[in-house]
Amino acid sequence: MDSHCLTLKCLISAYRTICENIETLEKEMAVLLIQTPGTYLLPISGISVIYAAEFMAEVGDMARFSSPKQIMSFVGNVPCPNRQSMKPRDCL
Repeated sequence: MDSHCLTLKCLISAYRTICENIETLEKEMAVLLIQTPGTYLLPISGISVIYAAEFMAEVGDMARFSSPKQIMSFVGNVPCPNRQSMKPRDCL
């Protein structure tokens, strides 16, 4: 039983360390993100630092797009009207 307690204590300690590392990395990501246009994404409900950073990493230079619709189409997030006659490829 003592070996199980020791193993559990080691796992809990490792978990706490990982959580602290994640928190540190998220703070570093936030510092880097504010140096990009990605900072404008943060006020949007449901957009985290991680998502905004991923979005900016995938999109890159947003100036190469002439409209928000082009950006969203590039990343595959253009909403489609609810019409039965439309196929998913018609939504982009």
